[in-house]
Order: sequence, then C-alpha cells, then structure tokens
Amino acid sequence: MGRLLGIDYGDRRIGISTSDTMGMVATPKKTIHYTSQKAAISEIAELIKELEISKIIVGLPLHMSGEEGELVDKVRAFVEKLKTKTEMPIELWDERLSSAQAQATMHEMNVRQEKKKQLVDQLAAQLILQSYLDSQSDTIDSYDPFEDDDY
Repeated sequence: MGRLLGIDYGDRRIGISTSDTMGMVATPKKTIHYTSQKAAISEIAELIKELEISKIIVGLPLHMSGEEGELVDKVRAFVEKLKTKTEMPIELWDERLSSAQAQATMHEMNVRQEKKKQLVDQLAAQLILQSYLDSQSDTIDSYDPFEDDDY
C-alpha cells in the first residue's frame, strides 16, 4: 500500500497525519498554520516528497444528513489546487464527527487548552486517515491462519 497522508482541511489550519508503510496505523504529524493556500500546498508537496507518500486522503466535511455544505466546495477547490502541484492520487473521505472525536479524545487525555488548538487538527487528520485505513483492511481482519491446509 505504501505510506499515506491524511489531511483535515480548514480555512486557517490544515491537520496532517501519516500512515506507516504497511498502511495499518495513522499517526498525527503536524498542523500547518497558513495565510496563503499556495504556501500550504507547497509545504504539503514537500512533505509528500520527504515522506515518500503514495496516496493522499482528504477529509470531506459532510453534514450529518450526508448532504454537502459550503465547506465541501472549499475542500474540493483545495484538492483541485493540490492536484496541480502533485501528481499524487487523492481520495476524498467522509470526515463526519472527526473534529468532535478529536476534541473528546483530548478532553479524556486532559490536554491543556493552549495545546488543544495545535493538536485538534492533527488528531482529526489521524481519525480521518485511520478510518480510511480500517476500511481497506477488511481482508486482513478476515484472515484465519488455521484455515490453510498446510498446517
């Protein structure tokens, strides 16, 4: 599968996560604070090269009903710009509740308020990417080593 990059896009911050090379575990990587989308995309392009990324997963912020809202258009526009800077496959992934889950996780971990802004986007990106990875591992979960006749 190769290493994947998870993105939680926001108007001022972009959360970044990465997977291991086996594509099983997502880890928070960094938060990109930006004023220029062009600069943010350049930073992401550098990460792609540095980490030898094979695919990008970008969170798609659907409403709870599954309908697309205003932020979806911004994410799609961001993805189109990112495609022009990288030739990497990019997949949009439902991110409903990822930020709420990230907030709850930080609350459980007693993360101080000043650290929460820094971490929430990274954790949301991790949750988005982990959800994607989990959906891809159905064949691994169903593997039974004792089913093989050679044992």
